[in-house]
Amino acid sequence: MSCLKAVGRFSCVPPCPVWAVLRGRHSVVDSIAMELVGKIDVCTGTEISGWVADKSDPQKQLWVDVDVNSILVASLKAALMRDDLLRAGIGDGRKSFWFDPSRYLEVGDNLVAVRFGGTHMIVPGGDGILVRGDALIYRCPDDASFVRLLRISQERWMASEPDSGLTWGQVFTGDSFIDAVLTRYTFHPAHHICEIGPGYGRLLMTILRRQLPFRSYTGIELSADRVQKLNSKFANERIHFVEGDANQVCLQQAADIVICSSTFEHLFPDFTRALSNLVTQLKPKGQVAVDFIQIDPEMMHRQQGFEPEGHAFVRVYSAQEIRTMFAECGLSQVELGPIVLGKAASGDVKRIFASAV
Repeated sequence: MSCLKAVGRFSCVPPCPVWAVLRGRHSVVDSIAMELVGKIDVCTGTEISGWVADKSDPQKQLWVDVDVNSILVASLKAALMRDDLLRAGIGDGRKSFWFDPSRYLEVGDNLVAVRFGGTHMIVPGGDGILVRGDALIYRCPDDASFVRLLRISQERWMASEPDSGLTWGQVFTGDSFIDAVLTRYTFHPAHHICEIGPGYGRLLMTILRRQLPFRSYTGIELSADRVQKLNSKFANERIHFVEGDANQVCLQQAADIVICSSTFEHLFPDFTRALSNLVTQLKPKGQVAVDFIQIDPEMMHRQQGFEPEGHAFVRVYSAQEIRTMFAECGLSQVELGPIVLGKAASGDVKRIFASAV
């Protein structure tokens, strides 16, 4: 069981008013400190949540940094909607954040600090100790707050967007992704392919255009509308698109390879539940090929948050997180390498390709 307790100079700030203001030892510049406001509402082994805002710019979206044992483990975008904040006149109400710290906690006492992003200033109620017992901490998937956030994270992808809206305002091919797959996997006439989040079918179009052999293809898609369109577009007895959630989908045929592009970063709160489910449905020596957001060449950066208005979750993983999470799901042999999916208005869409067995 995990709980937050006071220890030494780190203590839990008592419940504070909505416009609680930082003061005292955490203030770097008084004039700045008086503008940043917020509160930690929940701090447990499976949830750190609260809100932050800038009084000088109420519409601005802020970030918070979470340190565990003096190590930065997450940067969170505070963009979730809360009606109580809106009623209190705090901008548009999209100022809250949520984070599951469980995988970053060590057995015993863990020093936790939640800071206004890029500063040393602690969000009120955001410094103390989380105690983890010997057992791993798991969040119940039926928890009401978790279910609500999971639903929000999927809203955008369950709708029907133009094809270009799924890939940075442009329609891409699957060439670079399939090129990366071919360096580690050989397509075979007896093989079964599973794709998570096929979108408008760019990976499958590349496979078909190159006449790469396969026995069957199954695409798992959240949007019922896209499933209908894809089944019509790719009318073929070997190809099937199914409405489903990667977290719990049950494949009719074990897969030789699971492919997924530009989707795993949107799985809330991370991709491990989906990947664990899919790994159990891989054939022996089956492979997984996925790409992830790349912000820095070394893949050190990590951040996450909900889009302010797009009703979607976005998470940037570090290379270490990817390797650790793949290993937790039973995939210990992981290779990472850079790819470019295409060119958007803002420039090349750079990704990290992960292949694992």
